[in-house]
Amino acid sequence: MAERADLKDYEVIHRFRILHDGWEMDNEGWVARNKKGKLVLLMTNHGALWDYGRDVSDLHKCLEEMKQSRKGILEALTFLTP
Repeated sequence: MAERADLKDYEVIHRFRILHDGWEMDNEGWVARNKKGKLVLLMTNHGALWDYGRDVSDLHKCLEEMKQSRKGILEALTFLTP
């Protein structure tokens, strides 16, 4: 279960953009080291930062959303590209 977090309490290792289907916010994620020295996933959710620990299930959902979006865009291009 995710816990609210403050980025100043972590050493950022990697920052990345998250594309959500239908979301206007919450598009940032980080791999960071917490105060105990463990690598964790941090993501924004409804404008707040959350520590997801090692639970990457939401990242897999984001990848699936991106695959479906890509598929739809490619299909649209087949109709519109001469």
